[in-house]
Amino acid sequence: MTTEVTGIGHIALRVPDLQRAKDRFDPFRVGLDHLALTVSAMELPGLKQRLDAAGVRNNGIEHDNRSGADSITFYDPDEIAWEFYASPR
Repeated sequence: MTTEVTGIGHIALRVPDLQRAKDRFDPFRVGLDHLALTVSAMELPGLKQRLDAAGVRNNGIEHDNRSGADSITFYDPDEIAWEFYASPR
């Protein structure tokens, strides 16, 4: 099933395989690497504070010299990496 999310695009969803319900995310297996959400650079410090206050493991605000973007990578309970990405534009 594919659904459109306003302002983001399309997201494909699949019914979970109940036989694999105990399977855990593995960052070394081919497939999903991380999910990124675009935010403004001004939002990053507040988001970092909120992640810390909630006890969510994160890498802090990082700067990518190649792209000029700032981001915060954080991890959900299944250890899937999420990213708040602030484009330099």
